[in-house]
Amino acid sequence: ASSRGWVSAFGKEPKEPGIASATSDPASFSSLAGFLTTAGLIEALQGKGPFTVFAPSNAVLDGVTSVSAEVLKQHVVAGKAYTAADLMKMDGEKLTTLQGQQLTVQSNVFGVALEDPLGNTIHVDRANIPATNGIIHRITGVLSITGAVESTTLKPGETTTATTTTTVTTIPTTTRSEERRVG
Repeated sequence: ASSRGWVSAFGKEPKEPGIASATSDPASFSSLAGFLTTAGLIEALQGKGPFTVFAPSNAVLDGVTSVSAEVLKQHVVAGKAYTAADLMKMDGEKLTTLQGQQLTVQSNVFGVALEDPLGNTIHVDRANIPATNGIIHRITGVLSITGAVESTTLKPGETTTATTTTTVTTIPTTTRSEERRVG
């Protein structure tokens, strides 16, 4: 075992931790790591990747008591580790998340932001946090999901499908006594 608790598949300490280990950094992403663990997503993020993770910081998640797996998947893009330089060249392009929904990249002289399916703009405020199986970008909010499909049984053999909207926007600041849920 390494002094930092990270061991690669080859038994050697990698230069950077994997996504799952990097999100457990108590100074930055320990709240996110707790939600990923609860949602059963840690194992997926320990995979080969590469992944790009848009991670809300502890400050963004302060006071939040739960985040759904669907909302967490909205923060992960599999298949490529997009650096800030890559994202800067992608203004207007779409990224498909593990949730299956798209984020629109916005870039300009001020940096990179993401527009979620509900039109909310969330900014990257710290980019290019390396991991052995991808890259993490700290963001200033929680990305929204929409269009969850539910099926309701009307009577035996008959069903109807309705589209509902789950709205999760940037989490407002609250006092510590308030409990917040996302998703």
